Amino acid sequence: MKKVFSTSALILMFFLFVSALPAQAQDKVRVIVKAIYASNSFDGFEGDLKKVEDDIRFHFNYRGYRTISQQEMAIDFGKQGGLELPDNRLIVLTPRGVVEKKIEMNLLVVEKDKKLLDTTFRLANKGTIYIGGPRYKDGMLLIAVTNTL
Repeated sequence: MKKVFSTSALILMFFLFVSALPAQAQDKVRVIVKAIYASNSFDGFEGDLKKVEDDIRFHFNYRGYRTISQQEMAIDFGKQGGLELPDNRLIVLTPRGVVEKKIEMNLLVVEKDKKLLDTTFRLANKGTIYIGGPRYKDGMLLIAVTNTL
């Protein structure tokens, strides 16, 4: 007896196959980049940062946290994605490849022509990394990168 699959079943199987591929088998890395102002001049976690309060407090010791910039990006491997910040600063992300089933990315924070931060990290699917960045106002700039795959 010959089995016949419906068009919708074939489409569903295709999407399940594609979503199960390793990150590099897909053409883009999808991330949310968030710039967070951390300071002792105000109290609490503003907006959606309340959801991740425990994660941030585990790594950083400020009284207040506020998102100052956020952007979703789809970045090709080897290409750059950027997020503009106040004070003529820019976050530049470059996905490099997949190592041990994690996306390896380079993160650069620049102010005009000066590098303020240059680091490489690995990020698991659905994972978030918090990176302490340069000084900002009376506190510091934190950078959160979340892999949305």
